[in-house]
Amino acid sequence: MLETYALEWEEKTKLEKEREAELEQLKLTNISLTHKVRRLEERVESHDSEHAALATELVRTKVENQEIQEENETIKEQVKELKNVIDRLPEEIEAKLQSEMDRLMKRNQEVHEENQKLEDEINEMEQSLVETKMKYAEINAAHEALTRKWTDLRKALGD
Repeated sequence: MLETYALEWEEKTKLEKEREAELEQLKLTNISLTHKVRRLEERVESHDSEHAALATELVRTKVENQEIQEENETIKEQVKELKNVIDRLPEEIEAKLQSEMDRLMKRNQEVHEENQKLEDEINEMEQSLVETKMKYAEINAAHEALTRKWTDLRKALGD
């Protein structure tokens, strides 16, 4: 019986040692797995941070793209308006030029008429001057004739 107890004790001790060895192995495995889990959690956290940064960057880029698109639309509208202005410019310039030409032609006509009137007045004055000179010459000739007659008459009367 003692031998049976000894065998049982040895068996029990052996099982206990195996169990302790297995527990020790499980503890080591647990520690190893805990470290591995921590590393994985750190990687997940790192990836989450990176993902959050990328998501933030994506949102910022989308907002920036939207702003650029709106600015682009505004610029397209401005370009369209400027093209319309440029398209109208020749017509406006031509209309202004035509208006200015009409004004200048009217003014030129007025100046021409004024010049014609002045020329007519000059011609009339020249004609009047010629007539006046002719009358002066006639009067002067008559005066000289009268002066000669007077001189002749004074000589004849014995002065």
